[in-house]
Amino acid sequence: MTSVNAILVGSIAVVVGVGALVQARAPYGRFKTIAQLLTTTEQKLAPGAETIVRRRTRVRDQATPERTPPEPIDGAAPALWAWRVRRKRDDDAADGSRWTTVESGLAVGDFEFTDEWGPVRFDESWVSTDLAESLERIDDPFEASDLELGTPDVDRPLGEPGLLTRLSEHLGLTGEDGLLAGLELGRRLGLESETPDRYQATIVRDGERLLLRGEIARTDDGLVVRDTTEMPLVVANGALEDGGRRLQFRARTQAVAGAALVLLGGAVAAGLFL
Repeated sequence: MTSVNAILVGSIAVVVGVGALVQARAPYGRFKTIAQLLTTTEQKLAPGAETIVRRRTRVRDQATPERTPPEPIDGAAPALWAWRVRRKRDDDAADGSRWTTVESGLAVGDFEFTDEWGPVRFDESWVSTDLAESLERIDDPFEASDLELGTPDVDRPLGEPGLLTRLSEHLGLTGEDGLLAGLELGRRLGLESETPDRYQATIVRDGERLLLRGEIARTDDGLVVRDTTEMPLVVANGALEDGGRRLQFRARTQAVAGAALVLLGGAVAAGLFL
């Protein structure tokens, strides 16, 4: 390898490594948020206080999503409905995943909590401002830093998969978390053919618990949980411990891979392997 080629290859490795390190910041930041949510003790809901609210929702006007699965989902009135449509790629993605989000949305209804101070409502303006900007960047409510919704509760195919595909998914060989998911072996065996899009959603309904972190403020309409500069509003639901572990693992994996590429690229560029 000539010195010019070594410098070129090393530089590319360093750039890719730095990119991986930068990408690791997002899951690590979400992991830190979950860790804080799990360790912070709930405080009294006093106006002006920054706190974490863990309460059952009481829906005043239900959330209406832009898209629902073909078969209806029965249940109480939804306070929050996060959804996405996942599609299997024909090509391999850079992150190793062969599924991508092609459509998504978030519907938030008018709901409140009940406390000794009286009804406490959710600041709906946050949805149309900060959260809307976050979803424009991420385009997936399950990856937004303001939402920690865990694994989707609803996961339904939009269409009928082939017989072999149904069998392989039932046996746990394919699917997003299957043993052969995304591997060339699974594709060559024909186990990943005829896979339809999947509709995934998490629905928080009337009477179910929801966690909100923010500031309690008094308005003309009563108390609301709102966003502040010091404490951005976070809405959480689901198994936070499992979600935190997954995010921590993803951040560590990306950081280790990025650091290894930076070191390798620097060594190659310096001519240590010539």
